Amino acid sequence: MSSDAGIRWRRLRGATGPLLQPELNPDELLNADRKRNADAP
Repeated sequence: MSSDAGIRWRRLRGATGPLLQPELNPDELLNADRKRNADAP
């Protein structure tokens, strides 16, 4: 896991704050992120 992903997660956390559902943990978001990156050309 890259530190870049952690930084992105913290930035996302700060930007959305309470709008993020508590049951969405960083790992789930990172997995979704990886899937999106894999789907991208």
